[in-house]
Amino acid sequence: MTDKTEDQIAREKEAVQKMVGAKSAMESALARIVTLERAIKIMADDLDDMAQRSGDGIGYKTHRNGGAGGEDFISFRKQAQRIAEIGRKVL
Repeated sequence: MTDKTEDQIAREKEAVQKMVGAKSAMESALARIVTLERAIKIMADDLDDMAQRSGDGIGYKTHRNGGAGGEDFISFRKQAQRIAEIGRKVL
């Protein structure tokens, strides 16, 4: 059996500490992902519910999709359904 020098032991201890830190960081990242996925699912479900309960006449005007400086009317129902679908695709 080979005797380890104090320097080798110190390097191994440092490597172990780095691995422990990396594991902790991964666990934190995974917990955050679970939290975000849960939030996206709740938001998508709520948007679906709001879309089902709103009429086609409810909406807003926006310049985002308007051509030549005009305004487009966007149905809240369609927009809510579109946003909910975006959320579900990432899940």
